[in-house]
Amino acid sequence: MILKDFFTEEKMDHEGRTVPVIMDPTRIPTYHQFLYWYKQINNPKKELISRKGTRNYFQNYRAIIGDSTQDAGLGPGSLWQIDATPFDIYLVSSSNRNIIVGRPILYLVVDVYSRYIVGMNISFEPFNSYTGVMVALANSMSPKEDYCKQYGISLDKGEWDVACVPQRIFADRGELNGKQIESAIEGLGISILNAPAYRADYKGIIEQAFAQLNIKVKPFADGIVKNGINVVEKGDEEYRLKANLTLDEFTRVVIKCVLFHNNHHVLNEYVLDEMMISEEVEKVPSKIWDYGMKNMKGQLRTLPENIIKLHLLPTAIGSINSRGLKYMKMLYASDYTLINNWFQNARIDGSRKVKIWYDPRDLSHIYVINEDGEFHKLTLLEHLTKFKNKGIEEINQIIEYEESLDSKSKENELQAKMKLFDDIEDIVGKGRKKTKAEKDDSLSKTRRLKGIRENQQVERELQRNQMREINDTDQNDYEVPVDSNMLEVQNEDLGMFRMLQKLDWDDED
Repeated sequence: MILKDFFTEEKMDHEGRTVPVIMDPTRIPTYHQFLYWYKQINNPKKELISRKGTRNYFQNYRAIIGDSTQDAGLGPGSLWQIDATPFDIYLVSSSNRNIIVGRPILYLVVDVYSRYIVGMNISFEPFNSYTGVMVALANSMSPKEDYCKQYGISLDKGEWDVACVPQRIFADRGELNGKQIESAIEGLGISILNAPAYRADYKGIIEQAFAQLNIKVKPFADGIVKNGINVVEKGDEEYRLKANLTLDEFTRVVIKCVLFHNNHHVLNEYVLDEMMISEEVEKVPSKIWDYGMKNMKGQLRTLPENIIKLHLLPTAIGSINSRGLKYMKMLYASDYTLINNWFQNARIDGSRKVKIWYDPRDLSHIYVINEDGEFHKLTLLEHLTKFKNKGIEEINQIIEYEESLDSKSKENELQAKMKLFDDIEDIVGKGRKKTKAEKDDSLSKTRRLKGIRENQQVERELQRNQMREINDTDQNDYEVPVDSNMLEVQNEDLGMFRMLQKLDWDDED
């Protein structure tokens, strides 16, 4: 196009048409001459932005100068990064392993200064949901011993000993960009920083943590999504059918990976300062964390776990009735609620609503603020153990599965009910016809209604006679040889029984 526009001239051909003709070839630049001046004049930044957009340029082509640790502030706990990603694995339900429940959402919270994973959450909450993020933050700020015990993991001393409130949290736009986080900002004294939209490169530290977990888990697990693309190529086996881990089992795997990352993973790209080098600090997250705690400025803030949960855990509305505190299809109670007659009063005065706090990872317990203004824990009732130690999404899966079974059973019930009604109508119709044929219209209403009790006694004796005849017939059909003395005793007993039968037990005299 350059040659056409600048190195041609118009001439007339033999037919009188104007055509472009190349000038003197010695005046035409070579390709390498053209490329040299193109590189001198062209602005690659402007070109990339024009071709691929500003967002794509800053995410994939901008210069990377400096170190993300420079934003970490005064040391451990100064700045945390939080993010979520759908993990490339399909899971099955813990209540029925034939049910495939989809891909879990993994939430991680990482300390920027030390690269220490301070908290996590795995659930089926919607991607970047408030609930999932709040549970991850609550896990980050609380002791981990009880959390790990839920999944059969015992922590050694200092293995995951982080339970503090950070100064700042860096997150995506959305999950921590609204009124839902205002309680935590005010009550816990946290500053929230939000990255620009579609700029995952602003949180490179946590993105690398996700990558490390994928590297460790995916080679050993089944039901793995290939290359992060949820597509089955022609001829390939359906990988989703290979799923065999439940949410609890997968959570146990990830906890093991987190413990390895914190205590053994070497951060090759981490830049040590002079003091760290002189102290011979290993490039391991736990070692960097411990060094920062001893030598860097700042002080970690700790708060009671109930205060953290009060400000962070998601809330819902439950109903107090005579059977317990109901949330979804689950019922809860505690010694406190029984002593204070919550459920007895609800039966007398009617049910009432109450605000509850819950952990979506495990609904074995919920929390309420009692009459004294204290955070109080209620436990799932024993007859609902099928919901114990299960997250909200898995419980929804169980409820939906039960409803599908009920729906199928109700279809069968309806079909059987139609046959029942038909049989009843047939029997009643025949009885109606027989009664109409034998009815004596000369009898008055008073005479027909008189002596019902005596009529009942006569009918009862008639039924007894019929039963005796049936029993006698059965005895003749299945008669077996017996001892004569035993037979005599039995005949005497039978005679006495029949004599007693003849007595009128309804006679008041």
